[in-house]
This record gives sequence, structure tokens and C-alpha cells, in this order.
Amino acid sequence: MTGIINRKGTYYYRQRIPADLVHHFDHRHLRRSLHTRDTQAAKALALNSAAKVQHVFAMPSV
Repeated sequence: MTGIINRKGTYYYRQRIPADLVHHFDHRHLRRSLHTRDTQAAKALALNSAAKVQHVFAMPSV
């Protein structure tokens, strides 16, 4: 699974914001702590985070 990064022992999910939506955000990437130090747990949590992020990106912009 891509998008999982380890910073100082804690795993984070990182997702690039699509170019057509970047003007709605302050940054070019979303980063969210997965609140775990376990690799297997991070993979499962990252899948959940990816689904949530894709849902937000799919919403029509106003």
C-alpha cells in the first residue's frame, strides 16, 4: 500500500491532492496520523483513510 509513511515511529497516511482540487486546500498533500506504531495496523488503517479521502475528492465542488 502506498501513501504510508513512518515518522519517528508513528505511521501516517499521505495523499496528494488532485490538481483540480488543490485550490480548496492549504497544502498539496493531505497527511493524517494513523495513531499506531504497528505496520500491519497501519496498512489496514491506511486503506480506511484512502477510502475516506477518495470519497471527499469525489464530492462535487461548490
